[in-house]
Amino acid sequence: MPADNLDAYLDKIINGTKQDLDSFLTFFLSECPSNMIPSKEEVRRWAEALDRRGPKFASDAKACREWCG
Repeated sequence: MPADNLDAYLDKIINGTKQDLDSFLTFFLSECPSNMIPSKEEVRRWAEALDRRGPKFASDAKACREWCG
Protein backbone atom coordinates (compact mmCIF):
# COMPACT_ATOMS: atom_id res chain seq x y z
CA MET A 1 0.00 0.00 0.00
CA PRO A 2 1.39 3.46 -0.82
CA ALA A 3 3.13 5.09 2.14
CA ASP A 4 1.16 8.31 1.81
CA ASN A 5 -2.05 6.42 2.61
CA LEU A 6 -0.72 4.79 5.78
CA ASP A 7 -1.32 7.74 8.08
CA ALA A 8 -4.72 8.45 6.56
CA TYR A 9 -5.80 4.85 7.08
CA LEU A 10 -4.53 4.76 10.65
CA ASP A 11 -6.28 8.07 11.31
CA LYS A 12 -9.54 6.50 10.09
CA ILE A 13 -8.97 3.52 12.41
CA ILE A 14 -8.33 5.81 15.36
CA ASN A 15 -11.12 8.32 14.69
CA GLY A 16 -13.72 6.65 12.48
CA THR A 17 -17.20 5.67 13.56
CA LYS A 18 -18.04 2.00 14.12
CA GLN A 19 -20.11 1.97 10.94
CA ASP A 20 -17.33 3.58 8.88
CA LEU A 21 -14.78 1.14 10.24
CA ASP A 22 -16.95 -1.88 9.52
CA SER A 23 -17.17 -0.80 5.86
CA PHE A 24 -13.48 0.16 5.72
CA LEU A 25 -12.33 -3.17 7.13
CA THR A 26 -14.68 -5.22 4.97
CA PHE A 27 -13.20 -3.53 1.93
CA PHE A 28 -9.53 -3.79 2.90
CA LEU A 29 -9.65 -7.25 4.47
CA SER A 30 -11.76 -9.00 1.85
CA GLU A 31 -12.79 -6.96 -1.19
CA CYS A 32 -10.02 -4.63 -2.33
CA PRO A 33 -7.96 -5.20 -5.49
CA SER A 34 -4.61 -6.91 -5.04
CA ASN A 35 -2.67 -3.69 -5.49
CA MET A 36 -4.43 -2.21 -2.44
CA ILE A 37 -4.05 -5.11 0.01
CA PRO A 38 -2.53 -3.82 3.26
CA SER A 39 0.52 -5.46 4.79
CA LYS A 40 0.18 -7.72 7.81
CA GLU A 41 2.25 -5.21 9.79
CA GLU A 42 -0.20 -2.44 8.93
CA VAL A 43 -3.23 -4.54 9.85
CA ARG A 44 -1.58 -5.46 13.16
CA ARG A 45 -1.24 -1.73 13.89
CA TRP A 46 -4.93 -1.33 13.08
CA ALA A 47 -5.79 -4.12 15.54
CA GLU A 48 -3.71 -2.47 18.27
CA ALA A 49 -5.38 0.90 17.65
CA LEU A 50 -8.83 -0.71 17.69
CA ASP A 51 -8.03 -2.50 20.96
CA ARG A 52 -7.23 0.89 22.50
CA ARG A 53 -10.66 2.17 21.42
CA GLY A 54 -12.35 -0.31 23.75
CA PRO A 55 -14.96 -3.08 23.70
CA LYS A 56 -17.12 -1.45 21.02
CA PHE A 57 -14.32 -2.10 18.51
CA ALA A 58 -13.24 -5.53 19.82
CA SER A 59 -14.84 -7.39 16.91
CA ASP A 60 -13.01 -5.18 14.42
CA ALA A 61 -9.69 -5.75 16.21
CA LYS A 62 -10.38 -9.49 16.19
CA ALA A 63 -11.10 -9.43 12.43
CA CYS A 64 -7.75 -7.72 11.86
CA ARG A 65 -5.88 -10.28 13.95
CA GLU A 66 -7.62 -13.18 12.19
CA TRP A 67 -6.76 -11.70 8.79
CA CYS A 68 -3.10 -11.58 9.82
CA GLY A 69 -3.24 -15.26 10.65
